[in-house]
Amino acid sequence: MILNLMQGVGKTTLIVKVFETLKSSNPNLKIQGFYTNEVR
Repeated sequence: MILNLMQGVGKTTLIVKVFETLKSSNPNLKIQGFYTNEVR
């Protein structure tokens, strides 16, 4: 999945929160991928 939207709208924050929620609800869940933090 690639999210290419306006800058500063919280895309990375959304992905991190979804990942944390999924991992806390199912510790055995395997999720692969990467994200990059924006440097301003």
